[in-house]
Amino acid sequence: MNIQQIIELGNQEIIDNGYLWFNENVLTCKKEITSQTDIDVVEEYFFLLGDVYELADAMNSAIDAYKMVLKVNENNVDALLELANLYENFGEYELAKEFFTKALKNGADGDVIESIKELDIQIKEHTPPLYSHNDNKILISEYLFKKEYENALSLVGNDDFLLKARIYGAMGNNEMVLSIWDQISKNANLINFDIADSFFIPNKLKEDVKFWKIIETNIAHFTYDSIFWQDDNLNSKYHDLPIIERRKLNIQKIIFQLEKNSEGLKRLKEEYPMWEISNID
Repeated sequence: MNIQQIIELGNQEIIDNGYLWFNENVLTCKKEITSQTDIDVVEEYFFLLGDVYELADAMNSAIDAYKMVLKVNENNVDALLELANLYENFGEYELAKEFFTKALKNGADGDVIESIKELDIQIKEHTPPLYSHNDNKILISEYLFKKEYENALSLVGNDDFLLKARIYGAMGNNEMVLSIWDQISKNANLINFDIADSFFIPNKLKEDVKFWKIIETNIAHFTYDSIFWQDDNLNSKYHDLPIIERRKLNIQKIIFQLEKNSEGLKRLKEEYPMWEISNID
């Protein structure tokens, strides 16, 4: 794929395609940068990189990518705001204030004024940061994007199951990821599954019924705000259903599709007629 095609996909589809796809398709486009004459394309590419890094918990790489956007266009409001928010979360409030102020001068909306006022309060009250540049979760993601898997593993404790799953997922070790999820099912009372956890799961594993059955078994353990594979059509047509019920239904649909269980899919269609479920190929 070329840079333009990558940009057209957008961050959500890239996140859905996962880490291994990202390495093979998105990062390889960097070699086109030096020969790229369209400055807007370069700007959009690095902003997209920043988005993906941020969603995957590689916050330091996200900062570097957004700064590359500013090298191309120092007045890019979106990049200025992203940097302001990141620095605020790191507790670097004065730096965050600088970026918010510059964004405001370049046309950011009035909400930025409130953000600057909030920063002044945080500075005055010495508000602790949300996270540190050296947090294990952040450092592990940074190592994974550098393919320094042993360094990532060295930071993981025995009970850090989700972080282990991220690392072995990045390595493409499906059997190990399945084994870790089996451990999660036996040990975890609550599972806070976020976008980065999804990003590092190999796509081949998402096509494995065994993985989804482990997820199905543990669905009640996922926290309310866990990021999850959602069916937008189900959510819009049956939004009154509790979120856990919608999760269960979507996982059942995925399992039936992978098993080519036409009777199971037919039953779901009959019970939820407004839910548009695609037929088995």
